[in-house]
Amino acid sequence: PDNPPPWLMPDWFPEIKEGFSAHILTFTFRGCVGGCQSFDREGWLLDTEAAMGHLQNLEAVTFSQVITLGASTGADGAAYGCNYYNENGGSCQGALSISPGGYLPRPYPGEVKNLGETEPPTPAWCLYSTGDAQSSGACENASGDHYRAISYQGNRHGMPLVAPETDPNPLDLVLEFLSLTGLCADCE
Repeated sequence: PDNPPPWLMPDWFPEIKEGFSAHILTFTFRGCVGGCQSFDREGWLLDTEAAMGHLQNLEAVTFSQVITLGASTGADGAAYGCNYYNENGGSCQGALSISPGGYLPRPYPGEVKNLGETEPPTPAWCLYSTGDAQSSGACENASGDHYRAISYQGNRHGMPLVAPETDPNPLDLVLEFLSLTGLCADCE
């Protein structure tokens, strides 16, 4: 509500098939309310671990139907969090990252590699702008059979990449990712 229009207008969002339901847990990294005031990589790593650990204490969560999605610091957290969840008894089905850039002490390409080595392999997708040096470096240096990088022209970083004129539409890609991971069979 503090952003000027047309941020998050309802007509930006693709149609979701009737009957699809999801629980969504969101959190803000320490020191990042309204934008990160300083870098606290170790603290953000702990925040990611706490959020993923919290999932296991929630009722009505199907622990084998979890994906992680994040932008900027949260993009690095999505890849690491998915690994962390899997290593601690969960079953994360995939990680979608919008503009990761080395904001945690665990490099994004390494986390993607770890996800690809799980059994079965866990898909990881990265959306980034080619003019965003840190994100393009992170996404272009990751690889794997279950990894997909989607590049965009320009230098938008994080949530500003989600805009109606962005092609392909990142929100359509989220639905495609949900379909790929099996969490929403008819999402795309």
